[in-house]
Formats: sequence, structure tokens, C-alpha cells
Amino acid sequence: MKMDEIDKKILQLLQHNSRISIKEMSKQISLSEPSVKTRMDRLIENGVIEKFTIQINEAKLGLTIPYIIKISNIQVTIHELVEVLKNYPNITEAHAVTGGENYIVKGRAQDIAEIDRLLNQLMPYGTINTSIILESPIEREIRIE
Repeated sequence: MKMDEIDKKILQLLQHNSRISIKEMSKQISLSEPSVKTRMDRLIENGVIEKFTIQINEAKLGLTIPYIIKISNIQVTIHELVEVLKNYPNITEAHAVTGGENYIVKGRAQDIAEIDRLLNQLMPYGTINTSIILESPIEREIRIE
């Protein structure tokens, strides 16, 4: 889909605040409300905008320990591994990767004991290597320019 500067500005505004009203967007980009609505609908129809969502502060929910698990030498089919990972609600991402690992999994836990239980349950599926995330100095959405 070809996007112009107005489409990009709409995306920037929505990235900053997905609850922004069409009326407010219209004011900020100096475009009529129906035109903003039409452009938003087109961005949705073309799959540029997949969903509107919120960002939850996991630490406020007690999930204070972010971790990464690298899985290699998988002992089951990839489909089986993915199904197992889906059973853990605190696993937030799973990526098939190239290199020494087959999968990189990211999640959050309430405490070290929770991570230990998860690791013990995953060990039969492959070789497990775990890291606790100490700091994430860069976490951002794709920049729309």
C-alpha cells in the first residue's frame, strides 16, 4: 500500500495514543473528520493497522522478572513445542530463529521460583539456556517516518 505523509501522521498519532478521537486527529493534521475516517478505514482494510490495543505495565501485575529462554536441540516437532509454549500465559513471545538456537522465548515471571518451574517443565523438549533481563534501554514501536 502506498502511503502519503497524512497516512503516516495518522499512524504516528495512533501509535502515541490509540484512543485518540477522529475529531482530535482531524484538528492535529488539518483534515476533515470524514477524510480522516476514510483514511483510517483504508489503513485497516489494507492491513497496515492490525488492531487497536493498550500497553499493560506487567510489573504492576506482579510480573517483575523479565526473562529470555533459548531452546536448541529440540526433541519434539516444532508444532509440539509451540503448543507446549502456548500453555504458559506469561510467555509473551516465541521466535523461530537461525543460529545456535531453534527458538527464543520471552516472558515475565513473579519470582525466580516460577522461572525455575517453567525451566524444569521445558527441559524434556530440548536444551535450555536462560537469561534474566536486567535492563531494556531500548523498547519501542517501529518509527513511522
